[in-house]
Amino acid sequence: MNSTPHRWFLILLIFVLAIAWNYAIAEPVLTARVVGEGDSEAIIILYNDPCKLDIKLMPYRGTWTEKGEVIEACFSFVPYRDETAILMYFNDRTVGVIPPEKFARIQRM
Repeated sequence: MNSTPHRWFLILLIFVLAIAWNYAIAEPVLTARVVGEGDSEAIIILYNDPCKLDIKLMPYRGTWTEKGEVIEACFSFVPYRDETAILMYFNDRTVGVIPPEKFARIQRM
């Protein structure tokens, strides 16, 4: 009895499950704190998973959290002057451009 087809099937199954697990977990990649007028403060988090909104040119997911309310967004990196900026499109149909120096990388524990 030849076990080679079974072995390849198990290897393929493990590979597919590893890829699915990677896409199932939304990992935050970058975060920024934006301070507005008065006591207004917002937290922006950029993820490496696909955007939940149907925006073709902005493939990644982001969120804006202010006063306990979370607003979904899509983002992409765009050229801005001589640098690269982060362009965000929110589900309330607003757009924001945030310079990359406002963001810090989120470290895994």
